[in-house]
Amino acid sequence: MMMRLRPNRSAIGPTKSAARAVAKISAEIVALTAASEAWNCMRNSGKSGCVAYISMKALAPATASARYRTFTSRTPSARAPGSPLQSATSSASLRSQGEMLLLGIETSCDDTATAVVRDGRTVLSNVSTNQDAFHEKYGGIVPEIASRRHVALLSAAVDDALGRANVALDDVDGIAVTAGPGLIGSLVVGVAAAKALAFAAGKPLYAVNHLHGHIFAAFLDTDREPAYPFLALLVSGGHSQLVEVESPTAMRVIGKTRDDAAGEAFDKTARLLGLPFPGGPALDHLAQDGNPQTLQFPRHRPDPGTLDMSFSGVKTSVRYFLENDAGQTKRADVAASFQAAVVDVLIDRVTRALDAREYQAIVLSGGVAANSALQRAFKELGRRRHILALVPLRQYCTDNAAMIAAAADRRGTAGLADAMTLAADPNLRF
Repeated sequence: MMMRLRPNRSAIGPTKSAARAVAKISAEIVALTAASEAWNCMRNSGKSGCVAYISMKALAPATASARYRTFTSRTPSARAPGSPLQSATSSASLRSQGEMLLLGIETSCDDTATAVVRDGRTVLSNVSTNQDAFHEKYGGIVPEIASRRHVALLSAAVDDALGRANVALDDVDGIAVTAGPGLIGSLVVGVAAAKALAFAAGKPLYAVNHLHGHIFAAFLDTDREPAYPFLALLVSGGHSQLVEVESPTAMRVIGKTRDDAAGEAFDKTARLLGLPFPGGPALDHLAQDGNPQTLQFPRHRPDPGTLDMSFSGVKTSVRYFLENDAGQTKRADVAASFQAAVVDVLIDRVTRALDAREYQAIVLSGGVAANSALQRAFKELGRRRHILALVPLRQYCTDNAAMIAAAADRRGTAGLADAMTLAADPNLRF
């Protein structure tokens, strides 16, 4: 039976050996170094915390870890290097008896992300690095580069998330980490770090499926609790699927892509159009200046009785069109027409699912949830069908650690893992 996470305030604190391990981690792993002055940062502040996206282009390649500058409204109190691993009396005001604080760690792909979340909903801090500068010249994510960047920055990202939330490692009630699916080299870094921290500090460890995290991202920094059952449309660079959510521990995939994911189709089409990496946001931006009715690219129709999708056909159609068009059609019109085709397929599958069963809400999630045209169409569908349509805040659409902590909180004891034996699984089943 699944139990929602709540702290055990009578639990015995870390042993002396654990305390020594914490001190060792503080001294050897959390090595704070000076960062470059050439920062490229975008700030997004939530009502209860902060989120910072920091370009890794600003970091010297030899930098092992660096304390990030404070660009957010919540300023960490001054403390000595490594102090987040010690007890912080100032954090008491953030919590009361029965509240749950989780440290989330997410390294499934190329974003090194950490966060501190209260009760699976209130984000106290959310830190994520950006590796685009390292992968741009290859036109996609290079797994070896991604994993090495995680090694370089994860310790500092953990330290920064704790500092921005103004809590210590001793103050969190557990550690949630993405165990899969994803790139194995990237997953291993996050899982190993979470296991070490959980063991050293004597904290419970929670293994989270990356996709489950995306599903609960829409409930971060809101007062809404999930109303079950709800229908989730999860669209990202690696996955496109419809999920029937009966409870945090009872989810069923009722439709999925048969080939390319929607995000993958966006990235590949953006490359055909000569747009920079990552292609999805660039194509969305270009499409805003185009006419989606200019070209009628094909829309996949599902087999009878299924809700599956396909996006390889529309991508190939764009390729052949560009080869024959010789630049006569505006790129913005091509981008808008392609985007309209993808959005039509996604909304069609949600509509068919709503026709087949009654749901309390529809939830959009995954990196492609940030697409402006998809958001508009999704919200319009909710209005048309008189059903609550939830879309995550923009900073929670892409990979982040706050959603991992949120999923762990809601799944409760069902996600408990052994800090000695947990292994990363790149093909973790939904």
